[in-house]
Amino acid sequence: MAVFVWVLQGLQQSADARGVGFVDLTRYRVDRGSRYFPAAWRARLERILTQGAQLDSTDTEALERLVGDLEALSFVAEVGTAEVVWPDGLVVPLRLLEPVAAIRVGDDYLPVAFDGTVLAGYAYAPHEVYGSWLPVLGPHKLVAELNPEPEPGDVLNLPALADALAVVESMQRTLTPEEQRSLGRILVDASERLAPDGFPGGVRIELESA
Repeated sequence: MAVFVWVLQGLQQSADARGVGFVDLTRYRVDRGSRYFPAAWRARLERILTQGAQLDSTDTEALERLVGDLEALSFVAEVGTAEVVWPDGLVVPLRLLEPVAAIRVGDDYLPVAFDGTVLAGYAYAPHEVYGSWLPVLGPHKLVAELNPEPEPGDVLNLPALADALAVVESMQRTLTPEEQRSLGRILVDASERLAPDGFPGGVRIELESA
């Protein structure tokens, strides 16, 4: 989904002949197409936009550093070309990753995208997104044994977790939002080599209310 970061009224025309403009990065607006944009993501975005205060619009290296800082955010999949809009400000198009599952890290939970990227946003319980809980990838022991523990920006590459993500994708593709909500909080465990019937590919889905 596209997210457009506007720095409004940030360019101040120089009274001198140079006419150099400065972007006030502390004044911005986020126009987002994504329905999910939690406070934790906004805080990280604000930290980048406000750390420099002012940006010389003619400084291509400074613009490249800003784009690089945005690209480094765990929930940003792609950053478009930063465009100076005279005399109003700066426009930076972003494409965000969407959370589809969660993992437990210690006593907290982190969201995970379909490609296995761990996203920012520690929470004390599985995240509620679009009206239903994110399925948790398990077993918890498997994630806890990872050294170091997963952090935002890491990519989960264990086959068992990739298989669990594939199950989550299938559930989201085939179940209606109402059916997903009716499941409540669940854990998807695809770590077993064999199913109960002895055939390959065992998947266990644990329901909180079971």
